[in-house]
Amino acid sequence: MRPKRYPYSNQKEPAKPAPSDNPLKIFDKFLASVLLVAKPNNPDHVRLVNDLMQTYSKLYP
Repeated sequence: MRPKRYPYSNQKEPAKPAPSDNPLKIFDKFLASVLLVAKPNNPDHVRLVNDLMQTYSKLYP
């Protein structure tokens, strides 16, 4: 969802988060999107995915 622009300025309206009853579902979507764009030859991406997967293993024992 794109933030709306004010009619007479370049300021953007802050995007409102989508309401969700299940925060784990949001984390799963975030993790899936990170895994789609992470590049295996970038050490920062590898480190990020490693940290996220450790967090995932703690959430889902």
